[in-house]
Amino acid sequence: MGHAKGDIRTVFNPAGFVEQKYVGDQTAASVLRGRKQLERCAKKLLDEHKDLLILIDITELGKTDTESRIAGVRGIKSVPYERAAMYGSLSTQVLVNTLALVAGKKDNTRAFSDRTEALKWLLGRRS
Repeated sequence: MGHAKGDIRTVFNPAGFVEQKYVGDQTAASVLRGRKQLERCAKKLLDEHKDLLILIDITELGKTDTESRIAGVRGIKSVPYERAAMYGSLSTQVLVNTLALVAGKKDNTRAFSDRTEALKWLLGRRS
């Protein structure tokens, strides 16, 4: 069973964070679309001078090529988030942690195996 063309859904969660879900194979173009969706959702929080918290579901992420990974690093660097928590398979967690390290955001970007742990870390250090 192969993955479909990349799809990214972004919503504002009423609990005060932006939630994204990556499905299927990703390209640089799909990652850029996801970043633009994220920036639109984040605008409300940033306009109210609130911390931007992001929860990303990568449990159904397909293949990523070099260009999509470069776009991911650029997104991590350019979006002014306080914390981003992602959850998915171990191989995907390793990828996310590597991209965060390359982007210089390893302290406020973490990958987890499940949603519960990701949310606990994301929301647990609010001031």
